Amino acid sequence: MNAKNLNIKKVNDYMGFSRLSGLLNFSIEGNTNVKDKNSIIKQLNGKLKLNTKNMSINDLNLKKLKSSILEIKNVEDLLELNKKVFNGNTSIKNQEMFVEIKNGNLKLPKTDILLDDNKITATGLYEIAPNNVKINLNYNDENNKLLSLFNVNFKGNIKNIETSLDYNQAKTDQLIGDMLEKKMKKVIKDKLDNKFNDIIENLLE
Repeated sequence: MNAKNLNIKKVNDYMGFSRLSGLLNFSIEGNTNVKDKNSIIKQLNGKLKLNTKNMSINDLNLKKLKSSILEIKNVEDLLELNKKVFNGNTSIKNQEMFVEIKNGNLKLPKTDILLDDNKITATGLYEIAPNNVKINLNYNDENNKLLSLFNVNFKGNIKNIETSLDYNQAKTDQLIGDMLEKKMKKVIKDKLDNKFNDIIENLLE
């Protein structure tokens, strides 16, 4: 089974889901028990191949979240992140993904995807029968430890998905503390260097 250029908006209108927009190609390789019409979906197993085309995630602004995280100067700044992350959209780069189908449920194993030119590690589960979804997005940035401590979560029935932002508080507080300590040491060093330079200049006059 396969489909090309599936308009996500049409799926949204049918299922009451509004978090995605764009086009999608997909193909399914699997098997099920076709003799029992009531359990065709529940007994479906296989693999789903997805190709995204000009897709975006609505009401999620990962660009703003990243810039806000990188501008964090104290623990209080963490409280402001929720106000920024869920306003705007995030572009899903055209890419290929594979989803496992097990007993009628769709499972996205730990997968690196590109969202707004950022490498994001995603995991997910979609229970088809009750229409429940659970997705976790985590920055995968080896050059910035602070970014990797934050997670965006989607959870609930697809008609009423709850979104949340969480982070490892202990590690984040420690990392911010270390960053502030380094900044203070640099400020003190710069002041001492300036003072030393002033002394040298006075001696040379």
